[in-house]
Amino acid sequence: MKAIKYISVAIFSALSLIACQDNSFNATNKDIRIFADSNVKTRVAFHEDESANKTYVTWEEMDAISLYTKGQVPIYYQAMTTENSNQVEFVKGTPEALNGEEGDSVYAYFPAYKNYPNDTYTNDGIEINCDNYSTFLYAKSKVENNQVHLTFKHLFAYLKLTVTENLFPKDCHPQSMAIWGEHILQGKGTFNLSAETLSIEEGINQVSMDINLENGSTSMYIPILPQPDGTRLTFYYFGEDGWGDFLFARTAPKGGFKAGHVYILDTGSEKELEEMEKQKEALIALYHATHGESWVNNTNWLSDKPIYEWYGVNNNEYRTIESPYVVMLNLANNGLYGQLPPEFADLMNSLEAGSLDISGNGIYGFVPDAVKQHSEWDNFGWNIIQQNPWNGGRIDMTNINLRMEDEEVEYLDESQGKTNIYDILRKNKVNHIMIDTPSDAFANIHLSYHNKGYATIIAHQDWMGATREGTIQDTKDYPIKDMIRLWNSLGNGSLSGLSGMGNSFLIDNEGNLIEMLNKDWGAPESYYTDIVDSILYARLGEPEEHPIFSTEYYTSTDYSRDGEVVTLQTASVGKGIDLVFMGDAYVDRDMETGGKYETDMKQSMEYFFSIEPYKSFRNRFNVYAVKVISGTEYISDQSGRMDLRIGMFMGNDYGGDDNICFEYASKIPDIDLDNATIVNVVNNPNGFFVSGYTNMYDTGASVAHIDVGGPSEVIIHEAGGHGFAKLLDEYIYEGYENVTATTEDKASFDSYYKSRGWGANIDFTNSPDEIQWAHLLKDERYANEVGIYEGAYLWAKGVYRPTEKSVMNQDYSWFNAPSREAIYKAIMRASEGDNWTYDFEDFASYDAINRTMARSAKSLSTDKRKVIHRPPTFIKSPWQNNTVVPYR
Repeated sequence: MKAIKYISVAIFSALSLIACQDNSFNATNKDIRIFADSNVKTRVAFHEDESANKTYVTWEEMDAISLYTKGQVPIYYQAMTTENSNQVEFVKGTPEALNGEEGDSVYAYFPAYKNYPNDTYTNDGIEINCDNYSTFLYAKSKVENNQVHLTFKHLFAYLKLTVTENLFPKDCHPQSMAIWGEHILQGKGTFNLSAETLSIEEGINQVSMDINLENGSTSMYIPILPQPDGTRLTFYYFGEDGWGDFLFARTAPKGGFKAGHVYILDTGSEKELEEMEKQKEALIALYHATHGESWVNNTNWLSDKPIYEWYGVNNNEYRTIESPYVVMLNLANNGLYGQLPPEFADLMNSLEAGSLDISGNGIYGFVPDAVKQHSEWDNFGWNIIQQNPWNGGRIDMTNINLRMEDEEVEYLDESQGKTNIYDILRKNKVNHIMIDTPSDAFANIHLSYHNKGYATIIAHQDWMGATREGTIQDTKDYPIKDMIRLWNSLGNGSLSGLSGMGNSFLIDNEGNLIEMLNKDWGAPESYYTDIVDSILYARLGEPEEHPIFSTEYYTSTDYSRDGEVVTLQTASVGKGIDLVFMGDAYVDRDMETGGKYETDMKQSMEYFFSIEPYKSFRNRFNVYAVKVISGTEYISDQSGRMDLRIGMFMGNDYGGDDNICFEYASKIPDIDLDNATIVNVVNNPNGFFVSGYTNMYDTGASVAHIDVGGPSEVIIHEAGGHGFAKLLDEYIYEGYENVTATTEDKASFDSYYKSRGWGANIDFTNSPDEIQWAHLLKDERYANEVGIYEGAYLWAKGVYRPTEKSVMNQDYSWFNAPSREAIYKAIMRASEGDNWTYDFEDFASYDAINRTMARSAKSLSTDKRKVIHRPPTFIKSPWQNNTVVPYR
């Protein structure tokens, strides 16, 4: 049989076909007659030229086939060829004949086996070894009218390869070639004749053949198993010493390598010479498009020297491939700047796997469609997109059309076993794959979007001495537990760029690349977080609020006690005045019953009631603590909102959010928020002493922010003085030492404070008859205490206070008489109700306990830390719609 025209027996091993033996076996009238088509021109066709002569099956006399019906041992029949006939008849070559009834299925194959086991075949399979065949044909039919008509098909596809001596390095004397494939090219297995499927038991991805270039070229037909669309074949040569190198690569055409088709590749043909020239022109286009004259190294580019002498083309520090094709291109970190030209697609035709690297340059913008649509884009695109943003490089990922390979991955925790990466990806809308535990910034992005379809996948590697056990130990205390941790996975496939120690990828739920973050260690992290944030916002919507996460200091994870209300005391006299304490920068571990938070709130309460009049009238207050859990404690050298729940630090200055304070206070049953006095105590483990300030609302409510390192006597000044009693500062503010208050300042004071009965401890007049505490000046009981001192309410001149020192001027041990009177009025009015009427003698009677000490005997605070207060702020609206009105 001539299975394929022009196939030389010198190339393929000769087949030992079954020939007719000396004794012949004549057919009887009862035997089933067997026919096979001859000259079936649709069976084997040249791929490149459908109009060319077909290569087809012709049968020769004595060619033997095996055939059988189910339940019968395969027997062989021999061809009885008749010239000029479109079909050939086969006759039995053994005493046994094909058994079958009308309609029975019949299976046949070529070449035939001679010896079979005695037991009958009960399946449709036949063992074959692809290495032993230059061809394998098979057919199936049915018995009809005591005849079987067979149309044979090919199992193999064929490569007709012609190589010329110009393809090889000088003086290399090649002796053999090998073809490597992504899929099995040949192998041993079982072919199911009924289903027409091959089950490979032992497959190989390589086909080898000897070559002889004495005449300048050699041709050969190479049988391979059919290959799918996009299959990449790579060709290698080997010399006399057994050493060799890469020659070129080719990708299967659309539809793949089909059985029964012949695919022609002639490296000396005009078509291939044009391909070589086209690749050289593509190199020149790349040079001009990316400012080749400014590259770090452009040695020999655009010269007449062979392209393998151009820097980075077919050469690197390890080897040079003397090929007329572009088979290697290494221009990484070489200063390329610009957009890829469309001709770049031609450079991907012959490349060796893993041999394209133009990463780390300043290539930017859209990738040309010709490049993205190239059959090898999935293989080489990953090294094209890895550009350096700080060299001006960033590839636009719109319709980038890169899809990572699915592969088996292993969890860091061995008990979780293994899975395919796609099984993980499908569960999330956006997957962020990286090689190490993320920075705090990316951890916060994870917390913002995790419940909306975002996953962090950490592919830990065994690089630089890392071990699985060590990695588990290093990560076991990491507080965010819902990140996915893998071990020694994803580092060598599509995402090999992960090895860049900081590079990471955003992948969708179908494995498609969304964005690659090519890490430049000189770039601020915000450059990358802004990119990810914008992508997630567009795909997943608004981020969820959460406490700011940080590994630099303790991070809260348990928020179960957030908002819990603790009653510190209940009023036993009057209607009960609501006083609320809460704290910022306290973490979950502070919230235990009797723990740091409750202790600090109780201590803060004790400061509030430590001096008169609050000390005597304490029984008229309802006091609560509301637990507020921040993400972390405060660190003095950090700025921004950071981890705090209520406020933020900007450098050494703190700003609290009153609305959050009111929100937490509202958790107290039946509280009157319009008149509540709220104290926010800011925890500060470092003891950095900053300041305190108070916001006073038109309704009577107030929020005092005590940001001086936990419980402090500053509470007396801010909450007791400003917040509840609406007193004003009696000290001179820094920068105002020589400033005189203006008439506009007085008008502002009269409008916002004095008109409401607030600010009873300062005045803009020094007239003993008109000043707000004139009645005390005239009362002998207060003659030793009250006076008129210039400098108050921030200004050095034009504003007056009643005493040299007091709580409202750096001495936290006592309130002066005008302040005590204001506090007394506020307490009685709030606890007794609107029907209460003020009587000065009632106040003076109570205040006798405070007049026993002379003004000059008052001691200053023993706390030597400097407290820098901010002036109180008056807010002329309810707290729900707080509009700040300047105090001047």
